[in-house]
Amino acid sequence: MYFKYLFFAFSFLILTSCSSVKKISEETTLSNNYQFKKENVKQLVITGKINSTQKNAASASFKIEIFDKDTLAMSLFGPMGMLLMRLYSTEKEFLLYNAFAGEAMQGSPESNAFSEFLPIPVKFHDLISLMRNETPFNENDYSEYNLNQDTKEKIYKYDSNQDFVEFVVFDNSNKLLKQVQRKSREDKESVNVIFKDYIKIEEFYFPKKIIFDIKKENMQISFDCENYIMNKPFDKSLKFGLPSGVKVNKI
Repeated sequence: MYFKYLFFAFSFLILTSCSSVKKISEETTLSNNYQFKKENVKQLVITGKINSTQKNAASASFKIEIFDKDTLAMSLFGPMGMLLMRLYSTEKEFLLYNAFAGEAMQGSPESNAFSEFLPIPVKFHDLISLMRNETPFNENDYSEYNLNQDTKEKIYKYDSNQDFVEFVVFDNSNKLLKQVQRKSREDKESVNVIFKDYIKIEEFYFPKKIIFDIKKENMQISFDCENYIMNKPFDKSLKFGLPSGVKVNKI
């Protein structure tokens, strides 16, 4: 897998020192509504460190750029900003450049090659929603699951797909998203996404940590989000050009 190979190949190169993180605000939201979506966020840039529990894994720096809910760009960097990989994807196509190997792939986000780079078992639009700290579906698509229970959490259930059911968990004290869990109809968990340590960015709250617990791969992918930039126009197209001589493998 490209993703696993990346961490293995650069385990001896990535810096292990931890960058400083500003103190997380303990302020809670004043919203009366559970935060299913962030409709006013059109452009979003996230930077930080990515880690994996895969054996021999090392951390890398990442930059994720999201335009609305249909375009995603992701870059991974090693020491001194050395480019490792770049990904550009829409719903219909993706372009993946492996700078370490000097090769590129182009194809559909529904292909196995895309899931090998990011082995997270969700659809493209769902992945964008999760990185935006949103539920994959709209509020009206969920039904309340723990109705009339006096708990610290509010749980909603999505039950309209023939292949899976989904549970979303909110913190009752601040209405923020804590967890998204997806299970097969046979009650086998496929992915569990945890959102932790929220900070306030303008009028919104975003997590400092997003953890994907992927059962099939027996691994976790953790995004330690150090900085968010919201609704600032991109200075160039998210779709990147390739260095001359790089062969593109179309799949």
